[in-house]
Amino acid sequence: MANGKSGSAKMVLVILASILMIAFFFIDPFPGLEPVGMRFLGIFIWWIVLMVTEPIPTYLSCLAGLVVAIAAGCATFDEAFASFASSTAILLIGAFGLATGLTNSGLLNRLALLVMKLFPGTYKGQVLAVSIASLVIAPTIPSTTAKSAVLVPVVNSICDELGYEPHSKGAVGLISVCNTVTNCCGPMFMTGGIVAAVMLSLYTGSINWGSYFLFALVWGVIVFVGTVLFHLFYYNPDKGVPKDQIKVLGKDVIQQRLNALGKMSRNEIVALLVLLVSIALWITESTHGIPTAVVAVGAWVVLCAFNLFSTADFNSGKMMWTVWALVAAVLGFVDLMSSTGLSTWIGDLVAPAIEVVAGSPALVVIGCAVLSALLMMALVNYLIFAALALALLAAVPMDPLCILFPICMCGMIFILPPQNVCVLAVEGLAGGRISFKDLRPAAVAYIVTCIIGCAASIPWWSILGYIY
Repeated sequence: MANGKSGSAKMVLVILASILMIAFFFIDPFPGLEPVGMRFLGIFIWWIVLMVTEPIPTYLSCLAGLVVAIAAGCATFDEAFASFASSTAILLIGAFGLATGLTNSGLLNRLALLVMKLFPGTYKGQVLAVSIASLVIAPTIPSTTAKSAVLVPVVNSICDELGYEPHSKGAVGLISVCNTVTNCCGPMFMTGGIVAAVMLSLYTGSINWGSYFLFALVWGVIVFVGTVLFHLFYYNPDKGVPKDQIKVLGKDVIQQRLNALGKMSRNEIVALLVLLVSIALWITESTHGIPTAVVAVGAWVVLCAFNLFSTADFNSGKMMWTVWALVAAVLGFVDLMSSTGLSTWIGDLVAPAIEVVAGSPALVVIGCAVLSALLMMALVNYLIFAALALALLAAVPMDPLCILFPICMCGMIFILPPQNVCVLAVEGLAGGRISFKDLRPAAVAYIVTCIIGCAASIPWWSILGYIY
C-alpha cells in the first residue's frame, strides 16, 4: 500500500512538473533570460523531477529532455545530439569493447591470481593481495560490475579455502575490500569506472588520461590506503587468536588455480600486448597527440580482429548501451544549458551568495563533497546536483572539475541499497557470504576517506593549476 501511495505521489509530481514546463513556454521570460532560455528552464525543472522520481529509466529521462528541447525550439537536432559523437561518448564505446575483449581472453583472471600469489596466505596478506589485484585491473574495465565478476569468484574461493563462514569477519573483510577498491577506487583512472565517464560528460574542459590520473592521484591514494587499512584492522578475524591457530592459505591453492589455466594462450598474449600498448598510449597522449578515445576504439578493433569480441558481445549487456546513452544525453543536456543562456542566468542569479565562499576553495570543495553525500542519503541522484552546481558555482575561481570531482566521488556511497547498484551485484556474486548490511561499516569508512581525500587534494590541484 505504501508503495502504491508513493508511486501515485511521484506521478502527481511528474504531472505538475509537466504542466509547469508547458506554462514556461508561454509566460514572459524572467529578467535576464531570453525566451529560449525560459523554455529550457521549464524543461530543466521537468528533467530534474523525472530524474528524482524515475517514472522511466534515467537514460530515457535524459533522452526525453533532449527531444522536448528540440520540439520547443531550444535546439536543432544536430545541436541536441552532437554529444553522441563526442570524444567522451566514443571513449565509452571503445572502453566497453576493450573491456569485453580482455575479459573474454581470460587475461584478467590470470593477472588477479598472479598478484594474489605474491602475498602471504594470512588474512592481512590476502587483503593486500585482493586490494592490489583490484587496483591493477581497475583501468582496464570501466564497468565495475564486470570487474567484480572477474574478482569476486576468486575471493569466494579464498574464503572457502580459509574456512571463513558466511558473514564472518574474514569473509566480509575480503569481499568488502574487493568491493570498495573495485567500485570506489576505479574512478581515479579515466577508464576505471562509469562514474568517471559520467563526470567527464559534464566537464566542458579538455583533459587526457594522464592529466586526469594526476588530477585524481592524491584523492585516489588516500582512499585506497584508507580502505586497505580499515579492512586490515576492522574486519581482522585473527585479532586475539593465538599465532598457531591463525588460518593461512597455502600457496598451492592459488598455484592449483593457475595450473588449471595452463600456459598463457594466444588470446591472453594478444590481450596483454594490446592492454600494455593502450595504457602506454593513454599515459603519453600529450606527446603523440592520439586521443584517449581513438586508442580505446583502436584497441577494441584489434581484439575484434583476433576474435576476442563477437557480434553476440556487441548485442549483449556487456557493452552497457544504456549507460552510454545516459552519458551522451547528459552531456547534450549540459551543452544546451550553456547555449540557451540558462547556465549564465543561474550563475548571475546566485553570484552575490557565491561571493561569500568564492575566496575559500576548501569550503567549496568540502561543501560539494558533504552535500553530495547528504543528498544521496535522500536518494537524490548526484547527476542532478552536479548539473546544478556547475551553473551555481560558475563564478568560483577554480576549474569546473574541482566541483564535479567531489560531487561525483561522494555520489558513489552505498549506505542504502538503491544508492549503488554495483554493490548489489557484488552481494549477488558473493553467493550468500555477505549481506548489504555487512558492508555498511566499509561504506561509512569510504565516505570519511573520500571527503578527506577531496580536502587533501586542494593544495595539489592548486599546484596543478586547477584552482586559480
